[in-house]
This record gives sequence, C-alpha cells and structure tokens, in this order.
Amino acid sequence: MNCSDNIYHQNNFGFARKCTCQGAVHVNFGNVSILLNREQIHDFLQYITDAIMSSCDVTNHDDRSIYLPTRDYCLMFALTYNELNALAEILDQTLLMMEVEDVLL
Repeated sequence: MNCSDNIYHQNNFGFARKCTCQGAVHVNFGNVSILLNREQIHDFLQYITDAIMSSCDVTNHDDRSIYLPTRDYCLMFALTYNELNALAEILDQTLLMMEVEDVLL
C-alpha cells in the first residue's frame, strides 16, 4: 500500500494518517489499526464519546477496565479511561483537520 505520510493528528496513544490509495484514514491506537472513511470516523467518535460518558465513574483512569465490543462478539478493545479520551481526541482532531483540508482544496 502506498499511503500518504500526511498525519491528521497524533498523541501519545496513536495517530490518524490519510490513506490516499483507499480515500480513507488509518486510525492507529495502542496496537490496533483500522481503516475508516469520514462517516465511519464520525460514528466511531460518537461511540467512543458515549463510552466515555458511561465510564466516567471509573476510579482508576489507568486501569484497563473498559471493554468496547466489536462486530465480532469474541473480539473487544480493552482500554483505560485515559486511552479512551486519547482516542476521542485523535478522532475529533482528525475530523477537524479533514474539514480544514476540504476548505483549503
């Protein structure tokens, strides 16, 4: 795959990079990498935001005690509260940068 080196956003937990060959975005967090289009990024951000709200009573923000199910019931993402917030930041800033990119083009 010959993807762009254009990084939309990066923090200590991961990054989002533009994929020119797929017309989408590689979202990398922890040891997970997923390819999403703009609508999927928006939906995933909403899902993560809801998970953050549901997990706000977690006492230890560094305890990997938040499990996000996937479409495969045997596979879940195990995250800390802090990681969940970092992922939300990546997704939110990526959408913002995509909007800026659209305006500039």
